Amino acid sequence: MSAAGAIRTLPLATPFSIGDVNAYLLEGEPLTLVDCGPNSATALLALERQLAELGRELGALEQVLVTHQHVDHCGLAAAVVERSGARLAAIAPVAPYLAHWNAAAEQEAQHAEALLRRHGVDEGPAAAVLGASRGERAWGAPVTVDERLADGAVVRAGGRELTALHRPGHSPSDTIFHDAAAGIAFVGDILVANVATPIAAALPLEPDGRDELPRSLRDHREALATIAALPAGTTVLPGHGRAPADPPALIEARLAEQDERTARFLERLGEEPLSAFELARAERGRLAWTDTKSAVADALGHLELLVDAGLAAERRDDRRSSFVRI
Repeated sequence: MSAAGAIRTLPLATPFSIGDVNAYLLEGEPLTLVDCGPNSATALLALERQLAELGRELGALEQVLVTHQHVDHCGLAAAVVERSGARLAAIAPVAPYLAHWNAAAEQEAQHAEALLRRHGVDEGPAAAVLGASRGERAWGAPVTVDERLADGAVVRAGGRELTALHRPGHSPSDTIFHDAAAGIAFVGDILVANVATPIAAALPLEPDGRDELPRSLRDHREALATIAALPAGTTVLPGHGRAPADPPALIEARLAEQDERTARFLERLGEEPLSAFELARAERGRLAWTDTKSAVADALGHLELLVDAGLAAERRDDRRSSFVRI
């Protein structure tokens, strides 16, 4: 068994407001890249340049791990795999999504539009969000997952034994790769130091046909709890920005912020039904259409906690949902 090698952070530009995404090169056998940036010439050239600076070339890569399905983390996977012959490993439920990228992205975009309209967004803005979602599709490409990982499976990467922990919330496929021996965890976007992680009321990877309130924020809180429960001193390597200095303290602060926001949503509820969009607009003020999807997903996350706690109820008809305090 080869010894664990160094971990190199390779920042790659994205077209999104979050800025650069962190790809991580794990030196050792097999030579592994954790995440790989969006499907762009800019990201590919930056990846090749940074590998060259380390005395490596793209063709030497033997394995790519994907932390989740968002294009800034997996969009370049097809190009990397094609040029290197590397194996792609990811949590098993995301494999069909990545293999049928265009169809899956279209289905997810239509789901987002339907969700927005159900929760109070007019047809025009909802259609605009649909168009924007379709535009993001080009930053990804279909790719085959060679190794489908079960939750709790161990994958060898860079001389390390990484345990794959499927912890959805920010996306349906969020995966933590934990090196218990070295006290290191690759966490994707579950915990980022400089910005609170947005949750997405996304289409489940394995939909059961039921049209129910999403459980994204509840699931994300459980994902944060998984990170907080890692052994003391574990280094958390995020998908963006620097590693948090004190992950448990940051998680405690994030959960407290979420609790405060949930309390504010409860204060806004009364006997008159309000949609998630109305509540989001009351919480954030005037909303640009570009912020509508994230704002409604955020509102639904806090409403789901209130419904679970028995403090609010969802009122549904064939077209729209609204919420009341109980």
